[in-house]
Amino acid sequence: MKIIITITIYFFLIYSNSLSQQVWTQLNSGTTRLLYKVAIIDANTAVVVGQTGTIIKTIDGGQNWTIQTSNVPHSLQAVYFANSNIGFVVGMGGTVLKTIDGGQNWTHPMTAPVDILGGLSFVNANVGTIVGENGYVARTIDGGTTWIQQNSGSTKTIYSVCFTDANTGTLVTEGGEIIRTINGGLNWVKQTSGTTNFLRGVFFSDANTGTAVGQSGTILRTTNGGQNWIAQNSGTTNWLREEGFTLQTQIMVQ
Repeated sequence: MKIIITITIYFFLIYSNSLSQQVWTQLNSGTTRLLYKVAIIDANTAVVVGQTGTIIKTIDGGQNWTIQTSNVPHSLQAVYFANSNIGFVVGMGGTVLKTIDGGQNWTHPMTAPVDILGGLSFVNANVGTIVGENGYVARTIDGGTTWIQQNSGSTKTIYSVCFTDANTGTLVTEGGEIIRTINGGLNWVKQTSGTTNFLRGVFFSDANTGTAVGQSGTILRTTNGGQNWIAQNSGTTNWLREEGFTLQTQIMVQ
């Protein structure tokens, strides 16, 4: 079952004509607060985060949603689950949250030294990267117990990052920068994006094939690890904020 939370989440479907012919079911999230990101764990289980510390979860394909307790007042910007139990959330106020029981309890293992944390990417339950304002990048290899700050080479706000393995990752910034690492973040190298538009999301399906999206309907695509980024026609001038591929469905959340 595909999940749409129509109060605040809009899914943009691209690159697949067949998707437009599939049926989407409108569901009630149980909250009126703005919702920003979703982690789909399996066909029935998803976790969504949003405004003022909101975390909601479904285990029945979206028919019912349970509000979880985050114990933070800040807007939560991104969420990732390694499996049905272990998950991470980042947000405003430098918020970093972790659960090891599917969200029944959320702990606050650290606060980042920046106000905005916009994105995160984990390759497993232990190895992950978080990103935010002023070019902030930090990495953990022990499930979030300790974090090592890295030099992204940027001073702009980073809103999205995607790693395809422990070494290979790409991030995008508000100034149209695309920056890549092939050694786990020890070195970040800027690529030529061809745009100065605000880039809000990036996703790679493998080390070479990726898409970045952002301001004014911007879509950029690479098939060679970012050596070349090619502009695509999105057919819209709206903001495109995030892209992901889950359960063989290609989705973007705005």
